[in-house]
Amino acid sequence: MSTTRYRLIRRLGTGNSTAGVFLAEHLDLGRQVAVKLLELHPKIDRAALLDEAKKMASLPTHDNVVQVLDAGDWDMDHVYIASDVCLDGTLESITSSGQGVDPALACRFISDACRGLDHMHRHGLLHMDVRPANIFLAANQPKMGDFGLSRWSKSPAISSVYTPHAAPELFLNLHGSQSSDQYAMAMSMIHILTAGIVCRLQPADIPKASAAKTWPPIDLIGLNVPDKLKRVLARATLFDSSKRYADIEHFKRAVDGATPAVAFRNVDNDTMDSTDGEWMVQYGQNSAGHFLGVTKKGRRDSKRSVTGTTDQEVRRRLKQLVTELAG
Repeated sequence: MSTTRYRLIRRLGTGNSTAGVFLAEHLDLGRQVAVKLLELHPKIDRAALLDEAKKMASLPTHDNVVQVLDAGDWDMDHVYIASDVCLDGTLESITSSGQGVDPALACRFISDACRGLDHMHRHGLLHMDVRPANIFLAANQPKMGDFGLSRWSKSPAISSVYTPHAAPELFLNLHGSQSSDQYAMAMSMIHILTAGIVCRLQPADIPKASAAKTWPPIDLIGLNVPDKLKRVLARATLFDSSKRYADIEHFKRAVDGATPAVAFRNVDNDTMDSTDGEWMVQYGQNSAGHFLGVTKKGRRDSKRSVTGTTDQEVRRRLKQLVTELAG
């Protein structure tokens, strides 16, 4: 038993099928770790779970993967997985205010997370539960974590599927692949771009949407996201997994290639400004009709601004500006 090996300090969070994730002290080593407790019940294969965790601990270390340190029996009713602790939140927590991440930062986060996922894939491990809550931040560095559903490529079956980030094939037969992880990584990017707005289907609705092949709705991604990046996300989330990118490395390269040189963030529903501080865009409707107001370094850009026009024209001009400055 390990209740005498670790001292729980405080709860860090909860997770699927867990009794909690805790900040703990390893009493022998005097170092802080994260301890995830999993309740034993008939659906949990204790031996298989511990075997998966111990294999995870055997993986070579990587800057973008949370290192699993230890696993075993906690008490008669729980097993535990101990790992490096990441106290700077997750990609989900950075959007908890309801504000999406600007496209350039989203690309950087996802590109780094892809490095960690590629490391796992190269060593034969599928994550199977890629989502913003499982991409941790340590000193602003993304790290793949929470390996409760991880499986080796030779035995990719899982017992359940969580969140609308999961690839549609998982809902059909509970078998995944590297391509399934790619889909979920792209959905994680869509999540942080939109602060989760595009990822709020109820679990019961997902199989229906999957069957109709209407998910995800790429068109709902914000006007501040360049079309080139939307095309990357659209390909990575195709329902036909054979038509997605060849592997996570190719997806990462596509994200890197679509990272905008100048990115816009949404200030509110009708205002965007560029992350370099040079551009501000306001758009909406007044008594004269729809308008687009563009300023550069505080001075109105009359060539790009327009008043008394249609919503369609405003959107066209805004898309043109975002694409032009993205490079």
